[in-house]
Amino acid sequence: MAKPSTFRIAAMTALLLLAGNAHSAYIDQGIYVQDTVGGMDWLKLTETTGVSYDNRNTISYLSQGWRHATKAEVGSLFADFIPNAAEWDINYNPNIANQAGAFVNLFGTTYNNTGGWFNYVWGFTSDVNSLNGEMWAPWVGWDNLGNSFGIVGFDTLDPDYASSYSEPSMGHWLVRASVAETSVPTPAALALILGGLALVRRRTAISPTDRPSPVRAPS
Repeated sequence: MAKPSTFRIAAMTALLLLAGNAHSAYIDQGIYVQDTVGGMDWLKLTETTGVSYDNRNTISYLSQGWRHATKAEVGSLFADFIPNAAEWDINYNPNIANQAGAFVNLFGTTYNNTGGWFNYVWGFTSDVNSLNGEMWAPWVGWDNLGNSFGIVGFDTLDPDYASSYSEPSMGHWLVRASVAETSVPTPAALALILGGLALVRRRTAISPTDRPSPVRAPS
């Protein structure tokens, strides 16, 4: 049986990386998650639990280049990581179970219900709902025992309630421009690799006698 060419092996490898690149765009860097496509770092919410909304400016990470994410930024994160979910998807959606589970496990469980079967990642943003003056607090939930469904919500909390709400069930959505280097190839980079391989293959296929020569006399 003929051995596959070096070009074919390299091309297949690049295509496999491209196909599996969706969630690999998010890299666990210890206390934060790096979004290699969006160029942002997201602090895990377990790092900021127990801090009330009124005391949000006391979070030590804010003096280290982090800031509160907007509701829109968190919404974009949800939409990218869990594309099958609606913005307000609380109907125990079985189609997002795997994505919601991966999200909660990566960004950190801030709340686990009494029965231990449901995990949340839940936190404050920088935004206030202009309609009711309440604080936006988006969350993702997951059935961690049966892996049968996931839910996504964009709750708002009354200021009087949120100001003193400091139970460990909530954290804060903090973000910064990415500072970590990554070896994960982006789709654009992989496309360039494939294009370069194709060009090399084409040039290799041209025989020496077919190549134009500056010293060959015109016919």
